[in-house]
Amino acid sequence: MSIDGKDCETILYSYIEVLSERVKTTPAQPDKRRHHFIPKFYLSNFINTQTNRLFVVNKFTGQVFEQTPRSTGFENDFYTVGDRGTGDFHTLLEELWEKTETDSAPIMRKLVEGIDISTHERAIFSFFVATLIARSRSSIHDSEHAAESILAERMKFVASDAERFDRIFGDIPEPPKELATSTRDFFLSGKCKHKANRNFSGPLAASLAVHIAFYLVNMNWHVGRTNMCLICSDTPAVVCSKTYNGMERFRGGIGLSDSELTLPLNTSLALLANHNKHDYSINHIIMEPSYVKKLNENTAISAENFIYASLCNEQLLSFIKKRKGIKICTQSHTIPAGNKGQYIFQTKAARREKDKL
Repeated sequence: MSIDGKDCETILYSYIEVLSERVKTTPAQPDKRRHHFIPKFYLSNFINTQTNRLFVVNKFTGQVFEQTPRSTGFENDFYTVGDRGTGDFHTLLEELWEKTETDSAPIMRKLVEGIDISTHERAIFSFFVATLIARSRSSIHDSEHAAESILAERMKFVASDAERFDRIFGDIPEPPKELATSTRDFFLSGKCKHKANRNFSGPLAASLAVHIAFYLVNMNWHVGRTNMCLICSDTPAVVCSKTYNGMERFRGGIGLSDSELTLPLNTSLALLANHNKHDYSINHIIMEPSYVKKLNENTAISAENFIYASLCNEQLLSFIKKRKGIKICTQSHTIPAGNKGQYIFQTKAARREKDKL
């Protein structure tokens, strides 16, 4: 099947527009408070078929317990934007994720069964995988911490110039001099912290998912198979790069030409994507044991708290324990990567420099 990159991007853009309209016109579900940051249908691919449950391992304490997918990977009101106490809130973000899951579940079944997917389905599944990165607890919390740091730095900047600070306070009728002085000192100290919330991180997660999806739809996709057992985590989609020397969930790493995305699809299959070449067909490969070990290692390292598996034994627990506290994800080199150090995108700064020439 011949697929054109521009067709993929056009379809992806159209899908996101239609999806947004569907979310806006959906009746509100204020009573739906159990928000899954890992989709139930996705977790069901990792259950023990004898018990219909999956093993959940706390990577820090080593505690192991069994749960159903419905009881796993959720937090009440995690994606609620606003304040339920005042009644001024909405759950549009949760509804966005839910509709994406509904659209993507049958596409994942096709990938698992080795059935070709259409250009439209490729675009939809790209957005779904992107949401797994953007909606994760670690990504949401990272964006909130970043917002708090940025605000503190901006307050220091405002207070660093006495005249500028006085002009701002000049809008307040006769502010007490002592208050103005103490406030400026407080701003300069860098201790002024504003607690960011879902009002900020929620919309950011949605826009981040769109940004990631436009990279992913143009990457080279593989479905890798193994006889070994793949594990999953509460942050299942991982992006690694030799150029970026660290664990990558996004932070620009997916735009590096040597980046590689991995997502376990079930206990024996994984979606693997890189920028090696622009081939829009899906390649089915057998993963080497060394690659599977590295894939499981990166999955375990990238987990924020929990690792999910269909079986649990001393070998798995030892594997997880040895990786406790490791913060580096590395590539396994089974899938050929691009040239180290090259970017497939231009930063705004690079474009500005180019315009000067």
